[in-house]
Amino acid sequence: MNKPEKPLLWHQGLFLQPHHFQQNETFLKSLLTPHNKYHTPFFWGCGQIIIQDASLSQRLIEIEKCELIFQDGTWVKFPENAKIQHRSFEKLSFDVEGDKPVTVYLGIRKWNDFDKNVTSINSNESIDSVGTRYVSSVEPESVKDIHEGGSPVNIRKMDYIVKIFWDHEIDKFNEYLMIPVCQLELKDESVGLSRSYIAPTYVVSGSDILMKILKNLRENMISRCRVFESYKFSQGLTSDFDAHFMPHLLVLSALNRSLPLLNHIIELEGFHPHAVYGVLRQIIGDLSTFTDRINALGQLKDGTFLLPEYNHEQIFNCFNEAQILLGELLKGISIGGESIFSMTRENNYFTARLPAEEFRDSYMYFLVLKSTADSEQIINDMHNIIKIGTPKNIDSMIARALPGVPVKHRLVPPPGMPKRSGSYYFRIDSKHHLWEEIKHSGDISLFWDNAPEDTSIEIVISQI
Repeated sequence: MNKPEKPLLWHQGLFLQPHHFQQNETFLKSLLTPHNKYHTPFFWGCGQIIIQDASLSQRLIEIEKCELIFQDGTWVKFPENAKIQHRSFEKLSFDVEGDKPVTVYLGIRKWNDFDKNVTSINSNESIDSVGTRYVSSVEPESVKDIHEGGSPVNIRKMDYIVKIFWDHEIDKFNEYLMIPVCQLELKDESVGLSRSYIAPTYVVSGSDILMKILKNLRENMISRCRVFESYKFSQGLTSDFDAHFMPHLLVLSALNRSLPLLNHIIELEGFHPHAVYGVLRQIIGDLSTFTDRINALGQLKDGTFLLPEYNHEQIFNCFNEAQILLGELLKGISIGGESIFSMTRENNYFTARLPAEEFRDSYMYFLVLKSTADSEQIINDMHNIIKIGTPKNIDSMIARALPGVPVKHRLVPPPGMPKRSGSYYFRIDSKHHLWEEIKHSGDISLFWDNAPEDTSIEIVISQI
């Protein structure tokens, strides 16, 4: 509904007909058009969709739940106010893995000003042949008087008819409003939903893929913040502040300015993707200060843009490109300690989980330990008492008095990190055969019998 409607003139002696209420309802709907069109750009898409996994193996699209806002502002929520008939894709061709995926659309009939918009059917009648916007059961339902508690009356309500379309069909159905909701692709000899597609949505929580991208970005930024937090003035440097640390503080300032807003977006889950994409573009602009490769708009010196404009129908491409560019920028401003992971303590056990991408033969791995205990005792315990392994084998190592992955004390911190009082640095022997077990599982466990109460341990991973 893109055109304004005129209000009705209600006057004395008017003989009410259904037409009056229909026209008044149309007028009220038209009042929302400016909001949908100007106040919130791209206010349409798929807010939720759940497709039965079992039906996909039978070459069938069967929707369990979905929430849609169409381009005309129509709010459809299945099964609450809509009916959707499942559809088979048995005849669609998925011959070769890697072929172009098939995009699935959900559509409703556009409002027809010149013909009927409702079809009346029996409650047990199929909706396959229904071609109108609405369907209504000829069997009425009883509703209560919710104002004064009077006698109930019978009324007939309408449901939206939502149909399933394939991408090669949409040009034949111009009388429908359509929203792409998912893509089907062949993988491992079975057809499933593509993990490289995000449907147009009006809320970031409408896509678990989009939320995963944002959470990965947050974790990447948190990891970099941990590295640069070593340069805070309040952390007690053991020597006078060096002027060459100032760029690191500027990087930390940029990250600290952006991270709370990104975290806020992830926590609330209610932001529109176009607004979130704007935040990512701002973060990229901030971080471009520390590289001569791109400018604030994500543009190379030859004029190539690495960051596309926001495209509501290509959300995955937009956010994936932003994720790649941000990852490159964050790696480019690292200072040696590429990643820092805090170990969680439980009694005498310290544990952490490292992502698979953090295991490389060229990387160096360090333990940074903080404690006010006696330094000689700490160094002796780290060389002779502690055991490092996987959570699965650590207890066996303790029971059989077997050594774990060895560490070696260093007087200097990992490359690029400032030396601090109360901190001790140990390099992990990542060439040891037990490290391979940690590498395969991704889980690392450190046992320290009678570890000082104030002990905290971080794993620092360096590429230098």
